[in-house]
Amino acid sequence: MKIHLLSGGNGWHVQDLQRAAHYLGLELETVLFQELQAQLPDVGSHRDSRWLVRTMPIGSLEQVIFRMNALHHVAEQGGYVWNSPRSLEICIDKYLCLEKLAQAGLPVPPTVVCQDLDTAMTTFQQWQGDVVVKPIFGSEGRGLIRLQDSEIAWRVFQAILRVEGVIYLQQFLDAGGSDLRIFVLNNRVLGGMKRTHNSDWRANVAQGGVPAKAEVTQEQAQLAVAAARTVGISYGGIDLIQDRSGNSYLLEVNGVPGWKAFSQVHQCDVAAQVLQALADNTPHNQQDIQADLLLACQWDVLCHKLGNVSIQRSFADLHAGHFLASAAACCGVLANAPRLTLGQTILQAIQATQSVAGTNTNLGIVLLLAPLAKATIYDDWQWGLQQVLLRATVADTQAVFEAIRLANPGGMGESQEQDIREIPTLPLVEVMRFAEEKDLIARQYTTHFEELFSWAVPCLLRWVEKLGRLEPAIQQTQLELLAKYPDSLISRKYGLQTATQVSERGGQILQSGGINTIVGKTAWEQFDSDLRQPDRRLNPGTTADLLVACLFIALRTNKLSKLIELR
Repeated sequence: MKIHLLSGGNGWHVQDLQRAAHYLGLELETVLFQELQAQLPDVGSHRDSRWLVRTMPIGSLEQVIFRMNALHHVAEQGGYVWNSPRSLEICIDKYLCLEKLAQAGLPVPPTVVCQDLDTAMTTFQQWQGDVVVKPIFGSEGRGLIRLQDSEIAWRVFQAILRVEGVIYLQQFLDAGGSDLRIFVLNNRVLGGMKRTHNSDWRANVAQGGVPAKAEVTQEQAQLAVAAARTVGISYGGIDLIQDRSGNSYLLEVNGVPGWKAFSQVHQCDVAAQVLQALADNTPHNQQDIQADLLLACQWDVLCHKLGNVSIQRSFADLHAGHFLASAAACCGVLANAPRLTLGQTILQAIQATQSVAGTNTNLGIVLLLAPLAKATIYDDWQWGLQQVLLRATVADTQAVFEAIRLANPGGMGESQEQDIREIPTLPLVEVMRFAEEKDLIARQYTTHFEELFSWAVPCLLRWVEKLGRLEPAIQQTQLELLAKYPDSLISRKYGLQTATQVSERGGQILQSGGINTIVGKTAWEQFDSDLRQPDRRLNPGTTADLLVACLFIALRTNKLSKLIELR
């Protein structure tokens, strides 16, 4: 197997990786960042190729941006980059990295980032005149200054602003001149290394810190793995400190870590472990993605929901078999989304569905799952999803329009602009903006699925935790969705007023305790029966589609067990 090693030279780590590659029988091709090139249109293929980023040399803004864009291109073309381009961008930027950790609820030092002298001096005084100034971009302890004198602080802040810099301040936390570096590989702790300096508060080995093997507590290991997952790295060094009170804080995540001292104190071959892990990883594991897609679609049918087709309930013209066959047909296409355009993925999935079902069973599901599946090539899934949607073209719109015409969903009216029966002239997201006020699926495209990630998926997981079984959790989440958003399919077929009435009734059942109480369960069953009247079938199909997307997100983020009890 061939691995491309991206580096800025031929230092110790490059030589160590070359030694390890020879030992493992791997072909290691060293590529200098300074020699990266690109051709448009791209005449090569990066599918299933493997790339290891070692160090990027200092360069101009243009050079750094081009190098990162080149890494993104490799990943988007099916290559497997360690660490991923997005995770590297996060780790390199101290503020962005710490912001991600803080948003995930992980402990970080009190931090202020500002661009004015008044805020910096006020912060200095509030923290009892003891702060650390750091460069946002930097490593090995270089550029760190501890300030304890107000006049010196004022001068340092002025100097930073004079060169149009950003003042990055942290409250000084006394850790006794030591810190802990934990090496993480594929969400597994390889070990810990304590770094201690007897005459400096900076413990970095590059600043004279003395390394020693350290035991990692369960709490520290959990923090390190959580930090690695949060920023999306496959391997890296997590730096922690512990203050005099015993409180642990995450300082930073190093996405291109050195391991010379670590390998010495642990007497282990880090280079070989990293290369072997990279070689063993299946890029964008298509089988795993397909399994999660299929399970999400199957759960949708196996669980009895308000007004929808399920194993327990059928329509006169549709039954569970239609939906299960459709899922089996389309999920293989969806799992291949990283290697297709977004439009091709959607069209081919609908073509596969039509070949087995002959009717529309899953257009909404496909429209939601296709961009989610395509974005699985990114470690930072939500950021990757934004890129997938923002890069969708007019050609993608054309393919989606063809898919919609082929599926022929009910209730489709005519649009004065970008009607599906005409040739589109705008990129897909721009077309979705015309429908975002009346269609929940279109709104996911224009908001980058923010409502699902920030509200709907956490709602589902809360009910799973509370009820312990999937079907009642899905039923309760469906009520929550209906109460919050009138169903788009009902609105298309019977008008917004009817959809709003259905939404209000769902809210009333929620207020009575939902399916978790006798009163709520009785009301839920009557509501389900009312929605299924043969002469006026009010099927909340869009809500069901959103639930499938929520299930897939929960599965891919490992927050929902595949073995959860259904009933």
